[in-house]
Parts: sequence; C-alpha cells; structure tokens
Amino acid sequence: MPNNNVAVNSAPAAEKIKKPNFFTKRRDYSIWGLIALLLGSVVMLFPFVYAFSASLVSNGLSVYSMKWFAEWEWGNYARVFKEMDFLRYTGNTLLIAALDIIGSILSNTFVGFGFARYDFKGSQTLFFGALCTMFLPGTVMTVPMFLIWSSLGLTDTYVPLVIGCFFGQAMNIFLMRQCFKGLPAGLYEAALIDGAHPLYIYARIYMPLARPMIATLALRAFTGAWNNLFGPLIYITSLNKRTISLALANYNSKYETSGDTQLLMAAAVIAMLPTTVVYAFTQKQFVAGMASAAIKG
Repeated sequence: MPNNNVAVNSAPAAEKIKKPNFFTKRRDYSIWGLIALLLGSVVMLFPFVYAFSASLVSNGLSVYSMKWFAEWEWGNYARVFKEMDFLRYTGNTLLIAALDIIGSILSNTFVGFGFARYDFKGSQTLFFGALCTMFLPGTVMTVPMFLIWSSLGLTDTYVPLVIGCFFGQAMNIFLMRQCFKGLPAGLYEAALIDGAHPLYIYARIYMPLARPMIATLALRAFTGAWNNLFGPLIYITSLNKRTISLALANYNSKYETSGDTQLLMAAAVIAMLPTTVVYAFTQKQFVAGMASAAIKG
C-alpha cells in the first residue's frame, strides 16, 4: 500500500526548493551595486589623484611620465604661494563668494517666499516668466551687459560679478518656492492671526525651517563664484584683482612653456580644496535641501 503521507509531505518540500529566495537575490543586487559604485568612484577620483601626484613631481621630471612616486617635492606648493601670489587671489575670490552668498540668500528666499504664499492675479505667469530666463544662454547677454557696465564706469570692479545675485536667479527662486510650499500653510495663517507681520513670519518662522535649502543656496553660490572664469575674464583687468580661476588660466601658458607644469598642477589642487571641503561638510544639508524642493509640484 503506497504511503500517501510521504507524497503529500514531499510536494511542499519540492516547492520550497524551487521557490526563489528573495533575500538572496536582494543581497546579490546589493553586492553588484556596491561594485558599480566602487568602479564609478575610481573613475571619478582618478583625475584628482593624477593632479595631486603630478603636483609633487620634482624638477626635471615630466608630469606625463609614470615616475610620479619617485621623488615627491612638497616645495612645489610653497613656490605656488610665492610665485603666483595665491593668497591675494584667494582673498579676492572669497570676497566675491561671500557677497554672492549673501545676495543669493536674501534675494532668492524673499522672492521664493512671495511666490509660495501670495497667490495674486498673474503670479503663475510671472513665475513662469522667471523660469523662462533659465533657457536664455548667459553668453547672449555678454556684449549688452559689458556695454552697460562700461558706460557706468564699473568695469575692472567686482560689481558686475556680484550684483546679479542680489536680484535672484530663476533656479534658486524655484528651489525656495518649492521648499516654502512644502511647509504647512497653517503656520502662515496662524502667525497672521496672532498679529505677526509678513516680514516677521518670513524672517523668524520660515527662514529657520528652510535651513537645509538655504545651505544649498549658499553652496551653489560659493561653488559658482569660486569656479567662475568667464565673468572675471570679461570684467577684471587689474593684476591685483584677479580671482583664482583667472590666475590659473593666465599662468597656464607660462608654466607649460617653462616646463614647470607641476606648479600649475599644485595650484589646481589648492584651488580644488575649498569647494571639496565645503561640500564634504554640507553634503547632508545639500541632499536634504534638494529633497525638500521635491515635496510640492
């Protein structure tokens, strides 16, 4: 007589064996994802490693050779500060970056607050018009803007480089509007009922709650001012008013002709450090700010 219990019990066991293990697949996906991230990190970090290694090449060796690690010459960085007047250029760039940060935070948060909390007639059209300015290439306005600043006698000054941040930028206005719309509307209404002025609500209630997005604006303004080459190239003519990016561009041909390319690499490494350090300490705020902008459509 056949044993029916054995046949019945063996069927679920066979089904269990054939059934795929979800957690095993998920672990495999995680391993492959980690490998992909590591490979991507190697590709992204290679230019930085190359620049740092080439900046330590001793005199007489080419930065294009494979003898980077033969003799490291840390004195190249001292020569950069001495021969390129790097401290002056760093101070000039930090001044522009500080003004850009202040102007960007004041203007974009104020305009974004207005678009988020005041629904007046034509507000959507005005907001759409502001966003349309993102599709206008900046180079199109180069000649007209230069003629305007030249007629005002403000060329070879930092005014053309920083004044735009005090009137807002379309992308930053969009980010602040999305951030403020993501906050509960009841906060604004409750504060109005308590007798608070709209400026007080903006400065004491909404601004503290938007700190991650404000940090994002500050980071964008800092990196934009630090890496800006086109603006200083157009408006700055005095040697003592140059920025770091403009100084690197001017010294590029000099050091390549003289064969001291390692000094240019050392200068490039120094120029990369501030933005790298700032982003390393503000990356959490940057991610949180960009995430808050996606709350409201």
